[in-house]
Formats: sequence, structure tokens, C-alpha cells
Amino acid sequence: MRRQNSINRYFPLFIYVFCFIISATVLWQGRAYSLFAMPHPGMDQLNFLNHANNILKAIFPDGGYKLSFSYTVFLAFLSMIAGGKIVIMRLLQIALCSLIPVVIFKLCRLLRCSFISSQAAALIYCFYGSAILVSIGFLRAAPLALCFIGFVYLLVKGFYSKKWYHYLLAGLLAALTILGRENFIPIVMAPCIMLIFPNVRKHVKYQKAAIYLAGILIFVIPMIIYNYVRFDAPEIIPGNFVHAFNFYHGKANVESSEKLAGSIVNRVPSQVKMFVSSYEAPNGFSFYAHREIITLLEILLVPFNLILAMAILALFLDFKRLRSLFVGGMATGYFLTIIYFSMFYRFRIVDAPLLFVLCGISIHLLIQAKSQKLIYICSAIFVLGFFSLTYTSPDKLRTGSERRTVINHLIRCREYYKAERLIDKLIEDKVPLNNTEKYLVISLDKNGYKDDARRLFIKYAKYRGRKVTLQ
Repeated sequence: MRRQNSINRYFPLFIYVFCFIISATVLWQGRAYSLFAMPHPGMDQLNFLNHANNILKAIFPDGGYKLSFSYTVFLAFLSMIAGGKIVIMRLLQIALCSLIPVVIFKLCRLLRCSFISSQAAALIYCFYGSAILVSIGFLRAAPLALCFIGFVYLLVKGFYSKKWYHYLLAGLLAALTILGRENFIPIVMAPCIMLIFPNVRKHVKYQKAAIYLAGILIFVIPMIIYNYVRFDAPEIIPGNFVHAFNFYHGKANVESSEKLAGSIVNRVPSQVKMFVSSYEAPNGFSFYAHREIITLLEILLVPFNLILAMAILALFLDFKRLRSLFVGGMATGYFLTIIYFSMFYRFRIVDAPLLFVLCGISIHLLIQAKSQKLIYICSAIFVLGFFSLTYTSPDKLRTGSERRTVINHLIRCREYYKAERLIDKLIEDKVPLNNTEKYLVISLDKNGYKDDARRLFIKYAKYRGRKVTLQ
């Protein structure tokens, strides 16, 4: 019993260290294959870094900068601490984002989940490879996810503690989410809707709601004033609203409200499908490409659609209680503000921590209902059915060029066994090789692996039905 109490007591520290070690190992393994260096030109990550370094030189972004100013300042802070060293900056961001499973655990406990179910939710998060990968990159998704679940946690904490400063801190974190991405404006206002419930009004006076809103304004108002004085634009990011819709829907559609509405209506169904899918849709080098190179990512296999299924299950099993309604409502609020754009997997990362909290609630309720076999059967049918309907094999959607790029990279790194295995997969999936197999054979031959080169020479010659000439 004493050992169990010690585990429960020190679990937040354990899960923080565990998540940090996993993330740092992914970073270390990736750098061994020349990944996670300076981002390439044209990437948002490089744009963030360049402007962050300019801030350290007292050169602030101009009106054409459409990325988050707050995250840029955060990166400038990391750069200052790290002396501009990219790998140290990545480790510092990992150190921050490793707090996410800690907050998942604490929020589950605050919502009256058992230690086991709370620990399970936090631990499973550490095996969601996409979240780990995004926390390493210079993108705002992972820090934004921490701010999102952080302000939800503090609101719940304030609800139970009745302490005013919890609401103030919640407002400050809510403001950071707005400064991180403007679609959070309606989301941070949504908790006020909970005041329509009499049980909520008993615990939350209007003064506490005012403190929460004041916390939001403390950070947001100065940003608006700054943009108004400098750019004559009283906005959080000048012109970003129109810029975002131009980017995703086309300028011609944005100029006509009727065309824009039509574009949104046409886009939403496909984006909903992408959100619930197991497929991690990329807008660059994909998660699956990284997984083929970085060994540890091969075991970080928790699929998003399985967690989403467990989260939805919590809403069914716990429909009589406000805890799931609140957490589910906040997660749904984010979903409803993002489906008008392209559902890249990094956009889902922001919502993931709250879904893991709901997953913890599901686990808790299923453990409690262990004597009710019907609940188990119905839950299993729902989760398996949802998973099956929303699962998509990544190889069906990935481009052949990306898969060949990974193979060529592995060959340059002399990972010949991995490269051969992936070429075999291309053949199995009937994806054109474009002489990738020839590059492997020649590389083996040049580096002294004559027997392997001869074996593969014969193997691929039989596949093509013609000779492959070694040069």
C-alpha cells in the first residue's frame, strides 16, 4: 500500500520525465539521420525562427507577418537562453511540452477519475507519436495545446477551490491561446455558457467570470493597441483573418460572400472526415516519413481515431454529469472553429490533450461498470466500429515521391536493410520505383557490400524483367 501511495504521489514527476525522455530520444535519433536541423526555406518553422532572432536584434515583425507574434516572442526567449543553438531550443520546447501529460493526469484527478484511469490517460498520451513529433518542431501546436488544456484545468480548479486567482490564471492562459491562434476567441468565451446551469452558478459568481475575462484582456488588449498604433489595424494579427481565408479558399471566393459560403460548405465534410480519420495529414515531411527513419516512433502507435472514439464514448457513458459536457464542449468548440480550413495533423494536436482527458473518464467509468457486461459489450462495439470506419492505411494516401525520398535518405545514411524493406513495400503497393532500387544496389556495391549488391541486383532484375547494370 505504501509503494502504491508513493507511485500515486510522485506520478506527475514520473510522467513528466518519461515524456521528456521519449521526446528527447526521438530528437536524438532523428539528428543521427540529419533530421531536426535548421528548417528549410519556405517553411513556417524557418519564418518563426528568423523573426524570433530579429526580435533579439530589436527588429520587430512588419505588417506582412501573419504568424503568431506571441509564439515568435517565445522562440526569441528560447533562442536567448540557448544562445541560438537549434538543438538546445528544441530541448527547451520539449521540456515545456512534457507538462501536457502532467496536466492531463491532474485534470482527470480533478474530475474525480481514479488514479489508475488518470495515469492511463497521461501514459497513453506519451505514445501518441504525432504529439511527440510536433513538440520537437518549431510550430505553435504543442505549446498551444498546453495553454488550451492549462486554462481548462484552471477553470475547473477555480470551480472547486473558489479561489479568484485560479480564474485570473485561466484568463491569462486563455489569452495566450488567442494570441497563438485567433480561432480561440469564441472558444475562450464558451465557458461563460456554463453559467446557465444552476449547479454552476452556485459555485461561480459573476465576479469570478469577470476576473477570468479580465485575465484575457490583460494580454489581448495591449496586442491590439500595439497593432493599432503601429499598423492602424486594431486586430490581434493585422489582416490575418482575410489572409487565412484567401490561403485556404482562394482570393476569388473570399471576394464574394456567396462563393465563400459555397467553398466552406464544400470543404467542411472533407475536413470533418480528415479530423476523425486515423491518417495524420501532413503539410510537409509527414509523420509516417519520420516514423520510417526514427526507430522509436515505430512503437508510438496510438492512433488518433481510437482516442477520439474513447472520448466520444465518455460523452455517452457520462452524459448526466457536467464534467464530460464541459471538457467535451471545449474540445468540440475547437473542432468547430478549425474545420473551415485544411485539417493538417498539427491542427488536431491542439485538441488532443482534452480528448485524452475524456479517454481517462471513459476508462474510469468502464472500470466502475465492471459488473455490467452489457455496457462493456456496447462500448466495445462502438469503439471498434468507429475505429474501423475511420481507419485509413497511410500508404494509400502518401505520395510515392515522399516514400522514395525516405528510401534515398536511408541509403545515404547507409541504412540498407531499412531501405530494402521499404522498396519491397513500394513493389507490394505497386508504386513506381523510379530507379530507387538501382541507387540502393550501386550504393551497396560502392561501399564494399558486394554480396548484398549482387543479391539485390538479381532480385530487382527479376522484378523488372530486365537487366539492371551496375556502374
